[in-house]
Amino acid sequence: MGLNYFRRILGGNGLLTDNRNVGPEDYYGTFCVTGPKDSRLPDGGGQQFCGIRQPIPNGKVYTATTDAYTTFRRNYLADLGLEETNYNHGADITVRSRFANGAFIQGGVSLSRTVSNTCYTQQLGNPLTATSVVSPFTGKQSCEDVAPFLPDIKLLGSYNLPWQFVFSATYQRTPGPSQSATWTFNQAIANANGWTISTTPGSSNTTIANATASVDLLQGKFQYDDPLNQLDIRGARRFIFGGRRLELTADLYNVFNSAWVFSESGAFGTSTTLSGGVPVLSPNAAGWLKPTNVLNSRMFKVGMQFDF
Repeated sequence: MGLNYFRRILGGNGLLTDNRNVGPEDYYGTFCVTGPKDSRLPDGGGQQFCGIRQPIPNGKVYTATTDAYTTFRRNYLADLGLEETNYNHGADITVRSRFANGAFIQGGVSLSRTVSNTCYTQQLGNPLTATSVVSPFTGKQSCEDVAPFLPDIKLLGSYNLPWQFVFSATYQRTPGPSQSATWTFNQAIANANGWTISTTPGSSNTTIANATASVDLLQGKFQYDDPLNQLDIRGARRFIFGGRRLELTADLYNVFNSAWVFSESGAFGTSTTLSGGVPVLSPNAAGWLKPTNVLNSRMFKVGMQFDF
C-alpha cells in the first residue's frame, strides 16, 4: 500500500505584461446583470451577477499610449507587494496484492483539486467582467477559484489460467468534465439593468447598440457531467518453445460501449430582443452542452507478439 501527497505550483515561471499607462482608476462601476432563466441552470437560472466594471467613456483605456512592461510574474508581483495563488494539490492511494500462480490485483484512487487566485490583475488595471464578476453562488469574484476534490479511481488485475491462458482487465472511473455557461448579452440587456457597455470613442450608434459583454452563468457553481466508467479486458495464450515465446492476444476495449462525453460546448447563447421594453432573458441555448468529443465506441482487437 502506498500513500503520496503532492502539491504542484502552477505557472511559477510565467510572464506578465502590464500596460503601465492604465490602472484600475480608469474603470468605473460596479454593475449587475440578471441572468436568463433555464431549467438546466442552478435553481432555474435568473440569478444576479454583480461586480461588472467598464472602461470610463473617453477615458485612458481608449486614449492612452501603451507602455507594456513584461517580466516574470512572480518578480513583478513581489515588487508590488502582491501575491499569486495558483497550485494543484492532493493525494494518491495505491494498493497491490499478489496471489498464487502469479495473479495480482492493483488499484488506487487519486484525489486532487486546483486552487487559483488571480485577482491581482484587477490591481494592475484589468478589472473587467472576466475577473471582477461576483458569483451569486459563492459570493467570490471569478478570479478566485477553488475546485472541489474529485476522485479518480483505477483498478487492474491479471489471472493465470491453465494451459498458459491469461485473463486481465482494467477499470477506471474518471470524473466528468466541468460545465461552463458563457452567456453573451447585448447593449439592450445592459441598459435594462441600468448601465451601458463601453465602446470606443466615436463609435456609431449601430456599433454601440451591438456592443456585447459576457458572464459565466455557472461561475463558482461546480457542475459536472456524468463520470466515465470504462472496462477493458484481455485474453491471451502463451506458447513457449526453445527459449522463445509467442503470445496471441484478444482485447475488448470499452466493454460497456460507453459514449462518455469528455468535452462539450460551454457557449450558453445570446439575448438580443426586448419585449415591451423588458429584455427577453431566454437565449437560444440549443447548442449549450453539445458534445464535441466522446469516448471511442467498443472495439475488438487481436494481436500477436513473438519474443526471441
